[in-house]
Amino acid sequence: MREIKSINTGWAFHKGDTRHHKIPKKIKKDWETVNLPHTWNHMDGQDGGFDYFRSACWYFKELELAPAADEEIYLEIPAASLTAEVYINGEPACTHKGGFSVFSVNITPYINQKKATKIAICVDNSESKSVYPQTADFTFFGGLYRGVNLITVNKAHFDLEYAGGCGVAVTPKINENGSADIQIEAFVKNADGCSIQYRVDNTVADGT
Repeated sequence: MREIKSINTGWAFHKGDTRHHKIPKKIKKDWETVNLPHTWNHMDGQDGGFDYFRSACWYFKELELAPAADEEIYLEIPAASLTAEVYINGEPACTHKGGFSVFSVNITPYINQKKATKIAICVDNSESKSVYPQTADFTFFGGLYRGVNLITVNKAHFDLEYAGGCGVAVTPKINENGSADIQIEAFVKNADGCSIQYRVDNTVADGT
């Protein structure tokens, strides 16, 4: 079982870095309410110059989460430009570098079912010597510009934290005679005693 739920609506947003003070634990009065996908450069990044705002900003949301005993919940972030730090109930859960790749983090260990789960994401599009690309002829739009999802899975599941993928890798190789060899790799968690079955559908499209 895998359930994917979008949580794109009703985020609190703060333009400007507050990390040097404290991780936000509640929505502040002066924070803006935004829906995802979102970027803070939607205006100043449009003129083709390099004078747009580049810094760390915060996204914050509270959710009522209550996973069952045989479930785990992942926070999936399809893109956060350029780096992201994820905090769940004030605890650091994940750091990701790279503004164009998906990543997921298991937030189950941080959930307190008696209280709302507080998700704080610090996204930073500042210039960095350790994050690529270093320079480009486009705007490095800062923000959560592809939305955010919650993914609920069974305890035994394909590994959502492996390279940001779905936990299954399929590699085809076309042979000279027109046939194909297909290599399938599965990356799993909590799967002791479980078995995996693969099924390949050989339906050929008619091209119309």
